Amino acid sequence: MTPPSQGNTRSRRWLLIFAVCMGTTLAPLNSTMIALALPVIRDQFQISHAAVAWLAMSYLIAMVVVQPIGGRLGDQIGRARVFRACMIGFLAASLAATVAPTFPLLVLSRTVQASVGAMMIPNGLALLRENVAPNEVGHMTGILSAASSVTAALSPLLGAAIMAFGSWRLTFLTNVPFVVLGLAAFAVLSYEEPRVDKKPTRFDLLGTLSFTTLLVCGTVLANSLRGGSEDARVVTGAAVGLLVSGVVFLYRQILSDKPVAEWSLFRNASFAGAAVYVLCNNLIMYTTTLMVPFFVKDLRGGSSFTAGALLFALSALMALAAPIGGRVSDSAGRRFPVLLGGALTAGTLVVLLLVIRADTPIVVMAIALASMGFGLGLGLGSAPAAAIEAVQLDRSGAAAGTNFMMRWLGAVIGVAFLGSVLNSDKASEEIGPFTLVIAVMTGAAFLATFSGALISGRSRGWRSWRSPETVVLSASDEPVL
Repeated sequence: MTPPSQGNTRSRRWLLIFAVCMGTTLAPLNSTMIALALPVIRDQFQISHAAVAWLAMSYLIAMVVVQPIGGRLGDQIGRARVFRACMIGFLAASLAATVAPTFPLLVLSRTVQASVGAMMIPNGLALLRENVAPNEVGHMTGILSAASSVTAALSPLLGAAIMAFGSWRLTFLTNVPFVVLGLAAFAVLSYEEPRVDKKPTRFDLLGTLSFTTLLVCGTVLANSLRGGSEDARVVTGAAVGLLVSGVVFLYRQILSDKPVAEWSLFRNASFAGAAVYVLCNNLIMYTTTLMVPFFVKDLRGGSSFTAGALLFALSALMALAAPIGGRVSDSAGRRFPVLLGGALTAGTLVVLLLVIRADTPIVVMAIALASMGFGLGLGLGSAPAAAIEAVQLDRSGAAAGTNFMMRWLGAVIGVAFLGSVLNSDKASEEIGPFTLVIAVMTGAAFLATFSGALISGRSRGWRSWRSPETVVLSASDEPVL
């Protein structure tokens, strides 16, 4: 990108943020937008409920597996280069999904979407660290997290609106303006890729495959716990697959010089705290997003509009709090907004656990979800910023990839757990399963708060991990923009 003397630095910085937002919001937008169309897709392709559920789960699993690979790839061949290529790939996969004639091809198109979308997220975050001054990283990642969280929460409503006027296939065409605007912004920026390491790109293929199998078998096992004898073979096969893939995965992560994720980063207490924090936060957000429609429609007999209004209370406050938390972390340190947000989320869930009933007033639910949203949002900017500050600049993509892998792993765990609890129409018509889900989310919120305490209080990196790979950005460091 042009040096500061050759252009309006502030306007170019915001143009970069816009371009990154256009790409990184594609993955969360498409992760839940298809939710309301699943019954229609099931009937159109004449498949089972369990089969159509993999349209969502395959997407989330691909997001978890590919993010560390995408971050490392960007470190090696250039973040902007990978980002732009993935935007084009996402557009191609979206068009393929729009015209997919069979269900397997639809799943394949969605998996490609998730894979290239996953690569954009860590590279987008690394681009911001590469081009933004250290005392603005938290604010900018807060904006990025706010955009992603809002699109993830509101995308089901967008999908419902599109389906009201046309086919579910048209939902995939909503990606077109995002890609076009993002590529146009990069074209205006004329981004010049900084010099990068030309080492050969190597990945642990066996480790990646075993990690994927581990997630698939774990999900199958969770969703098969229905108590019926007809599922015995499925449960047994999933359990065996989980054990074997788990052993292979651990074996490869210990021996491989290029493991699936940068596990060595977890030796740093601050990075580990940030990673566990985002995992718990996303587990809570995705579980809540998918639980609320069941609670409103099945337990209370409410409308989709009511469920959408409650989700809006959650997402709107998250969007409001994320840039605030990021900005505060730039001046007061990364730990403070993380702890404040974790405590607010945990406290709200404790109150909700005590008052939740089938006849709990909607206004009480709205206030609780708004409070949760504000608490979740406070840490969305500061925790990822703390994670990428753990390493030197040329490894920011790998750090971001591993951190965001943990974030989407939280989504997979949350969705799988919710599916195992609300595994029948009868279960979703009783308050007990919902109370159990809220109790588990409460535990996750307390774990997030305790993990947040490990994050360094400083906002520009830390020295607690005394490794030659770690650098601390000083106030004199100049951004690329």
